[in-house]
Amino acid sequence: MRASSILLCLLLTGKVFAQESAGSGDPGWAMGAGTYGYVAAPIVLALAIGSEITKGDDLPALPLGGSAILISTISVPIIAAGGSTARTPERIKGSRLPAWVAYGGGLVSSTFLFVTGILGYTPTTPLITCNGLILSCSIILMAKDARLRGKTALKGKTADNNGTLDLRMVPIRNGGKLSLNYNF
Repeated sequence: MRASSILLCLLLTGKVFAQESAGSGDPGWAMGAGTYGYVAAPIVLALAIGSEITKGDDLPALPLGGSAILISTISVPIIAAGGSTARTPERIKGSRLPAWVAYGGGLVSSTFLFVTGILGYTPTTPLITCNGLILSCSIILMAKDARLRGKTALKGKTADNNGTLDLRMVPIRNGGKLSLNYNF
């Protein structure tokens, strides 16, 4: 916190409001991002299966497949950003790397199938569904990681917080003191 904001808080409320340090137990919006991923994954899979079922007719198949690709393209980075907002004290060994690998592979192959569909080629039976499954798995893995990060932050696991400025909310009126600690 800046000194001016500390003084403003003191003048208005008589209290200093804490600035949370890393590992403070703030899940950010990781839990919500994880929940969004668990909702988006079945939608992507359903769109891919719909595209597979109607692949003989371009009109429903291409918009369904394109929608699955679009939702996946947008969802995984949003979920990853949400998972990154959780403040956890230690590095979490989650499922980010497999999620990014599945995301990249699924997007490349799905985009290839989409372009070949535009050009008039009809893929063999399991390809569209398999790509939808890969994209859904990437969303689920990223959502699992985001939820894990959020839960870890909520548990408030403590670790070595070296070099963090720790301001606590302490009433200043009635003889209270401002607590300002620097952890070495």
